[in-house]
Amino acid sequence: MPAQFEFVSTSDFGKPKPGDRRLIRSRCMQGKNKRTESRRSIQEARKDAKLAAQKSQTLQPNETLRPPPSGLALVQLPGELGDDKILFKCK
Repeated sequence: MPAQFEFVSTSDFGKPKPGDRRLIRSRCMQGKNKRTESRRSIQEARKDAKLAAQKSQTLQPNETLRPPPSGLALVQLPGELGDDKILFKCK
């Protein structure tokens, strides 16, 4: 969710108006008093689990994820290297 900014005007003493204080508190407290056993929370958990199951089904079990090739794998050498020559050694 993109960040939304609200500008709050203050009095000469630096205090925001009561309506603006309420707005600030409501933004700060979003999601803080959420109950895990509420109907809405249970529905959200079911929905998230359903989406995760659908996402896992889209990946085929035969597909293997390979890491991208290293920089040396993309270099073309001018000739063949013998088995006795080491070009690169990992520690």
